[in-house]
Amino acid sequence: MDVETARLKAKEIVDQGSLLFLATSSPNGEPWVAALRYACDKDYDFYFHSFRTSLHARQITVNPNVAFTVVNVDGDIGVQIKGRATMVEPSGVPHAIKTYYEKRYPDAVERAKRYHPAEHFFKTSDERFFRLEIVSAYIKFPEDISHDRMEVKLK
Repeated sequence: MDVETARLKAKEIVDQGSLLFLATSSPNGEPWVAALRYACDKDYDFYFHSFRTSLHARQITVNPNVAFTVVNVDGDIGVQIKGRATMVEPSGVPHAIKTYYEKRYPDAVERAKRYHPAEHFFKTSDERFFRLEIVSAYIKFPEDISHDRMEVKLK
């Protein structure tokens, strides 16, 4: 498999996906994994929202180094990513909201039903948006037994 084909397949999986599996760890190395709905912007920064009191959110605040994977619908191939997670600052919440709601709810009527204003994510509730920035991304094709995973650039 050539690098460009691998990159295009990885982008397809991420662009069509809706669920990622995020691995975090405590300061003493105790791991945790959470399944989260996400959306990506054009720069392949991933956004999800969660309660800041959740275990993964608390672990991110002390150790922003994370790993996550997005698997295609058939479950036979995925993109594994090492990254850094941060809570989105209030000034970045409008971008996170636009990115998330437009991808998650392409139908405007459904989006309007689910929509929360920016203040919800930094003032009136315990929910916060988080951003996952890619450090490195990899893909492994099941039929390509001659190679280990391949590093791909999504941007």
